[in-house]
Amino acid sequence: MGNKNDEGCCCNEQEDDFGGMMVEVAEDAWTAVVQRKIEAMLEKSDGKRLDNVAKIILEHTREAWRMEMSGKEMPKGAAEAFEKKLMAAMKG
Repeated sequence: MGNKNDEGCCCNEQEDDFGGMMVEVAEDAWTAVVQRKIEAMLEKSDGKRLDNVAKIILEHTREAWRMEMSGKEMPKGAAEAFEKKLMAAMKG
């Protein structure tokens, strides 16, 4: 039987909770490393195409923000034109 702390929780329970937390930290770290590796591979294989995709997204987003800040709405058909341009860029 473990010792009780001030909150009345058994030390073994605390250790189990801490161990579980550390497993979760390790799993998160593993996921982060895998994500960075995937990002590096994507950059190497598709970097130029993704640069173009990012540019199209940024241009559209900037225009949407500009319109919103000026109290205007995006022109009719702007969303459809954006999606068409984006899909074409993604296909390369």
